[in-house]
Amino acid sequence: MPLPGAEAASLYENAQDRAYQELRNWILYGPLKPGEMIRDIDVAELLGISRTPVREAIIRLTQEGLITVGKGRKSRVSVPDISRAADLYRVGAQMDAMAAQDALAHFGPEHLASLLSLNEQMDTETEPAALVALDLAFHNVFRQLAGPVLQEFLNLIEAELSRLERFAFGDAQIRSLTRGDHLAIIAAFKSGKPDAAGKAVMENWLNAWSRLSARLAEQKTSAQDA
Repeated sequence: MPLPGAEAASLYENAQDRAYQELRNWILYGPLKPGEMIRDIDVAELLGISRTPVREAIIRLTQEGLITVGKGRKSRVSVPDISRAADLYRVGAQMDAMAAQDALAHFGPEHLASLLSLNEQMDTETEPAALVALDLAFHNVFRQLAGPVLQEFLNLIEAELSRLERFAFGDAQIRSLTRGDHLAIIAAFKSGKPDAAGKAVMENWLNAWSRLSARLAEQKTSAQDA
């Protein structure tokens, strides 16, 4: 069959990327919920594109573990695997600490200002999905200075944990404690000491898992008592 021209190929690639990014954001930050069915025809109609790039986007998201395909080729938003969370937080802590240490050599006043601004925004935000996005933006300030490899791996970990993070940020105390962790990270970067920056970032990750697991345990106990 005849191949499409360069313009058509470019449009297809852009449509696929758009479908991928939109679906990914809907899964990670809402409104799509775990277990919810995804119909490619509905997504295509909403985005004003054909079903083919939507199907390609679903394949990519299936490979990332955000979508599962069951009987009858029905696509659904995957349910977060709690059993992997502890290891993901531990590995993420190590990698993000490395990113912080590597970033310090390129860290300047503009990056410090960004960290302060993002943490201040978290102080007034209460919507869990928005808080997850702000928290990711906070960490990306220094991750992008550490090079693409660490950032790519951390993005994969963050993607799997983001829905659990949305649950965690629904708790006002966790929101407050997280901002405190961020202030410690900011102070460490201001000190100019790589070890201090790495330690502060690692503690933020480990604290996040400790708080999340405690909240999950409380929820489980409440459900059993109900």
